[in-house]
Amino acid sequence: MRFGFVASGYLALLAVLSCSGSERVFSSAPGEGGAAGQSQDAAGGDDDAEGEGVAGEANGESGHAAGGTGSKLPPQLRCTEEQLLQVGPELFAGSTRGAGDDFQASCFSGEGDDLAIEWLAPKSDYFRFTTAGSSYDTALALFDDECDGAELACNAEASVPQVDVVRFVEKGQRVVVVVDGKAGASGDVVLGVQAVTCPSLDLTDKVLPIELSTQNQGDNSAACGGATKSDRALRFTPPANGLYRFSAQSETFGAIVSVEEGPSCGGAVLGCGYSREGDPGQVVRRLKKGEPVTVFVDGGSGTFELDIEDVSATATCPSESTRILLGGFIDPIPGSFAGAKHLLSASCASTAGFTPVASYRPLVERSYPLSVALTGDGSCQLSVASEQPTVVYLLAGDECAGRELKCGTSTANESHSLAFSSADNGDYVLVVEDLAGYGAAFEIMTSCIL
Repeated sequence: MRFGFVASGYLALLAVLSCSGSERVFSSAPGEGGAAGQSQDAAGGDDDAEGEGVAGEANGESGHAAGGTGSKLPPQLRCTEEQLLQVGPELFAGSTRGAGDDFQASCFSGEGDDLAIEWLAPKSDYFRFTTAGSSYDTALALFDDECDGAELACNAEASVPQVDVVRFVEKGQRVVVVVDGKAGASGDVVLGVQAVTCPSLDLTDKVLPIELSTQNQGDNSAACGGATKSDRALRFTPPANGLYRFSAQSETFGAIVSVEEGPSCGGAVLGCGYSREGDPGQVVRRLKKGEPVTVFVDGGSGTFELDIEDVSATATCPSESTRILLGGFIDPIPGSFAGAKHLLSASCASTAGFTPVASYRPLVERSYPLSVALTGDGSCQLSVASEQPTVVYLLAGDECAGRELKCGTSTANESHSLAFSSADNGDYVLVVEDLAGYGAAFEIMTSCIL
């Protein structure tokens, strides 16, 4: 393994910091870790300002690290190629060819050559680590502080050649960034590290509901509308496990609410809901403590009020205990919207509609746990029929926590169907929503070829 910089004054300390953990093995070829170089300006600085710190300590000349005034830059870890303090889209370039297979992580087994970069955080924030621009199918893992430190994150997504990881780090925290290859691949590496700029506001410690504006913000276009309209991107981290309702309302535009997985814009869409001007758009999903989501409020330029509530104490999702099992014969399941409540929202229909007396009220729904257990070439079709218009949609998982997978509407006296095969085996939530506000009855039917 190659080593970047040598600092001869650190031999004793390097013996303590040497990478000899049991979780991963790596080369311990002769060489000494070192600091990033001669004293120079670097990201970080004193505790109240960025950019005033000194990059490192080399050849016995003391300096200040990313952690703030007076702190010393730690010696470079022997398992790493280079020690970095800056940020940038192409912060490091190198190659894994012949570098050795030293690391393994939860998302890759260590089948290919890898290299490690040591990075120190210039501030407390969410950062995106990316291999965009690399020449091969990469995998990426982050470890905390040491070569054998705890794994912070790992991504070896098969559908994209280069991957990224978003992670919150504290100012001065040392991160070991490992680039590996999928299926033993190796090649030229480009590593970028940049602070997350979307969303622009974190709601942690903010008092809710909160009034904000979409004016002069981005245009990210929510999953169920909002193209060419201003929007506001926000981050929310659940303080506890719960069923959370995201609700936005504006007197100047019809608010659209979209919720995505993860702490940065561009994650998988969990759900999207919209309504008319003056009424709330909303999304409800079950979330886990400490796992952040990104919330978009879209639909127009102006002020809006956003509220996020844990409704676990007053709402149950799925609302029905009857589990629908696709994989055998089941009788038709009768249902009625009489007495049903409004909780969930579909991306393909407004959250409210007109009743026969032309009043505007939230629509209501019934939600059912659904399991698909088909073998071989087996297939099933699930249909929902009603004398009145309905909305039918499907959520991943059986706890109202997952993404909306399918969504469709039907007119009066028509049915809406969903098709399933063995490739769809798993658990879901089936939601049937009253589109017209009539409180009509409906029937769920299945037809399978096994």
